[in-house]
Amino acid sequence: MPHAQVHFFMAGIYTVVGLFLVSVIARTLLREGRRAGWYAVLFALVFGGGSDLIAGAFLYSHGSPVYEVFTGVMSQGFGWEALYTYFVAWAAALAVSYRPIFIARTP
Repeated sequence: MPHAQVHFFMAGIYTVVGLFLVSVIARTLLREGRRAGWYAVLFALVFGGGSDLIAGAFLYSHGSPVYEVFTGVMSQGFGWEALYTYFVAWAAALAVSYRPIFIARTP
């Protein structure tokens, strides 16, 4: 599978997941403090991030030192650092929003 096709494949996954998340979660679920919104963001992180790791590790390695563990190929690339910070950003968003959504509110 050529390198560009992997990127198109990942873009398709994120487009479908992102469309659903933007339309439902941002407009309704998180604003209302519903747990379903939090779980949807978690699902997108696990599904999208997992798909990205699998595609990068087994289909085409970008030279990331993390992928070196999976492939055994020495790291040769650069520029991937900023690309994978979304894992940290989404995890931080889940951590910050956990308390307002899951802790019982007192009247």
